[in-house]
Amino acid sequence: MIGTEKIEDIKETLFNGFNSRKENFYKNNGNNNIKYTESKVIGILLADNNEYPMSDILDTLNDVSGEHIDFFCIGYSKNTQKNIWEFNRTSYDSFISEFRSLILNTNRQLCHQHLILINANASETDCYLDFSKSIVLDFHKINQSGINMRDLFFTIFEKVTENQKITIGELSNKLFEDKNNEFILDVLINLLAKDFDKIKNLFKSRMIYLLKDISNK
Repeated sequence: MIGTEKIEDIKETLFNGFNSRKENFYKNNGNNNIKYTESKVIGILLADNNEYPMSDILDTLNDVSGEHIDFFCIGYSKNTQKNIWEFNRTSYDSFISEFRSLILNTNRQLCHQHLILINANASETDCYLDFSKSIVLDFHKINQSGINMRDLFFTIFEKVTENQKITIGELSNKLFEDKNNEFILDVLINLLAKDFDKIKNLFKSRMIYLLKDISNK
């Protein structure tokens, strides 16, 4: 898990990792004429520490972050001596300001309790963050739907590990389809019970995985 202050910091970190893997690729293939490109899923955590027990969320993201998926947790850093997560409000607010001005579609308002999943695409010369297709996980909606957040993060990690070249669109489909039979059974049971509020919440819980375009285009 990586703390960061600027969007360029995210791109630089990813590009450095890309260059390292590119060198290994060329070393193993022995052909520098092959152009190496890469796409991987990353998560950007936009969440201040006012509403949720962020230490649990940060510990979980730290557990699953690594080779297959990187999580950038804005404003947070781990104090290893005290074994606590520290939050820098100035760094966080600075990133949010930059994010809103450079990335975020002005028609879509994100509150400060989201995990944004996107594809980062690297080429020989640059790293591009694709916000036109994103999964925006709203912590408020997750809690309302009864989804266990830790289980959700580990499910995302499992899907990405199974297919390291997975696109955000494919990840969205897999999350939406996960436990499909269980979902259908729950809907049928609550239809028989005429518990329409529960049915509404069940469908809302599925909607959090749908793709969104939050790019400033």
